[in-house]
Amino acid sequence: MPRVCALSLSTLAAVTSFAFAQSDWTKLTPLPGPSARFWSHAVAERARVLLFAGGTRTNYTINNDTWEWRLGAWRQLSPAASPPGRSGHQLAYDSVRGKTVLFGGYDGTNPLGDTWEFDGTTWTQIQTTTSPSARSGHTMVFDPIRKLTYLFGGRDVSSNRNDTWSFDGKDWKFVTTTVVPPGRGYHTMAWDDITGRSMIFGGYAATALADAWAFDGTNWASMPGGPPGRYGSAMTWDDARKRVVLHGGWGAPSADTWDWDGVQWMMRNVVTTPIQLGYATTAYDPLSKQVVRLMGEGPSSQGVVYDDVWAFKTNALASDQVFGTSCKGSASTPLASGGNLAWIGETATFDCSQAPKNSAVVLGLGFSNTVWGALNLPFDLKPFGASGCTLSVALDVTGVAATNGAGEASAAVPIPNDKTLAGAKFYVQFLVPDAAANTFGLTTTNGVEATIGIL
Repeated sequence: MPRVCALSLSTLAAVTSFAFAQSDWTKLTPLPGPSARFWSHAVAERARVLLFAGGTRTNYTINNDTWEWRLGAWRQLSPAASPPGRSGHQLAYDSVRGKTVLFGGYDGTNPLGDTWEFDGTTWTQIQTTTSPSARSGHTMVFDPIRKLTYLFGGRDVSSNRNDTWSFDGKDWKFVTTTVVPPGRGYHTMAWDDITGRSMIFGGYAATALADAWAFDGTNWASMPGGPPGRYGSAMTWDDARKRVVLHGGWGAPSADTWDWDGVQWMMRNVVTTPIQLGYATTAYDPLSKQVVRLMGEGPSSQGVVYDDVWAFKTNALASDQVFGTSCKGSASTPLASGGNLAWIGETATFDCSQAPKNSAVVLGLGFSNTVWGALNLPFDLKPFGASGCTLSVALDVTGVAATNGAGEASAAVPIPNDKTLAGAKFYVQFLVPDAAANTFGLTTTNGVEATIGIL
């Protein structure tokens, strides 16, 4: 296990000045785009967000239009063919094949069971041999590890479903699992890039549900609970903040915002809260690096629909960036890389690989990569017998970690829970004892520049 290296808040504050920032919602005011609607669906596709259809309580099929949200503006697309109008459908972007998959929905009278694909230009109906039953209020997500689109649950003519299906671009396949979540509709689903699993939350089955489940392509597993029960909420992967974001819905006490970090749920204490909506849709906007919430329905007793666009992001992103070079060891060249990002109040991790097996490495952490006392950095270690090796960071804090049988080690750095540290930088490098590498008996990895962010 690595020795924990604790940042000194007093040292950090003494060398840098910082600006306060935090994750928050902002209402955007683009030029007119799609008409107000609910139970639409949007998905991040290439360098844009794609939105299709949606309707109102009095006309579920009023829309079959396709829209692009890009660079803060709407643009209506004009595909040569389009699916019939609907609400309560689902989209999933297959990033391997470069196509958006659509399944099902509601036509105002009956659930739908058709499959369509959008290739960026037009929609094409896919005739499959097997298929999930017609349904609405289901969920879908693309799994980039298994290269399949997964569908779970939803409501058919008479009941809530709890079946799991996969789509490979040609046909649907029923997935048999040992563990099956209870049937539900109007739940939400997102890809969790931290754990490499698809996850669902909540939904409705006689009451608002508050359970979370994760699917690894083989089986479902129950996850720790957190947010209050809800249905008609919106959830998506936030690639900038490396979190799953859950927002709003009915049954929830308010338009609350929650994060899932791969281990636990945390409610975000935002300054600005959007109006509480149900059946809105969220997607990660890859160009602006923020989550956008689109459309939705107001209090269900009113059935009022909205065309609102809200954005959720932090103005202080945590990040890692490698710099410098490593020097060759006796067997291989050790490398340093970032792990968990440096978010305020959480623990950042840094990894060393290709080091000697079952040995010790030293984590050097500094607040500069240009000077350390009287030394200018990077400092060449050739005069000491370590040709090609350099000290790249100030050694303000050091700690020891042990490598495993694969020559890998990880070091943890707790980040103080002080919002004024947002935007601060620190630097890490591993010093790797290796008696056979050179006469100095030491090699060095590249450096990693870490920027502290605030969630």
